[in-house]
Amino acid sequence: MRIFVVALIVSSLVTVTAGQAKDRHGDYELRGTLQNDENQRIPGLRLHFSDGENITWTVSDHNGRFSLGLSNGNYVLTTPDIPGSKFRAFLRIDDSRMNPQEVAFTLATGTYCSERADGSKLPIILQSAVPTYPAVARAVRAVGLVKVEITIATSGIVSASKAVTGHPLLRKAAEIAAQKFLFEASAQMRERKAPISFYFAHSSDETTGSVERFKCDYLIVIPAAPVAVIDTVEHGG
Repeated sequence: MRIFVVALIVSSLVTVTAGQAKDRHGDYELRGTLQNDENQRIPGLRLHFSDGENITWTVSDHNGRFSLGLSNGNYVLTTPDIPGSKFRAFLRIDDSRMNPQEVAFTLATGTYCSERADGSKLPIILQSAVPTYPAVARAVRAVGLVKVEITIATSGIVSASKAVTGHPLLRKAAEIAAQKFLFEASAQMRERKAPISFYFAHSSDETTGSVERFKCDYLIVIPAAPVAVIDTVEHGG
């Protein structure tokens, strides 16, 4: 099997390492890393692989790593999580020759976690909260990204929160944490909507050595290790 990677790079760079791998279903297993131009790994970022008819997607883990199985075909890679991103990559997979085993993407993160899809700025967070990692979720190795849609009252408190994606065993903990956020008051005296992402990382997501990760107030990473003290985190403002 052979894979061709081509990218239109205004906001992304691509590097590959030769190798060959298939997943248990016989598809080509594509593995890679997402980072920004400061070499910071990007956790919780969605990648869409479109073959023109269907979209297969994956989410980068705690260390900016991702993997997924792809069948033969032509794919266009995009991300819906960085407003205004010009990132495009093109892949063609066939059965003729060896494939690259590792793909590394470098993306501009200037608008990641700070703007909505329409380009408007997200409200400033004054106080955030880290959820507990539910014991039952750790026991069954429930991991991954939970996206919570919140309603912010004019005073800045969260009046409602609802998890819209993510593992069922992680959603309630994420919703409770989102309720503890505090935002700047609204100058227009109206309610606002905003998304908050929580990435629950299993211990196997950890890497040895130093890995610098991209940090954002709207993306909270929760390690699998139990936390003795659960409290809010104050931000300057």
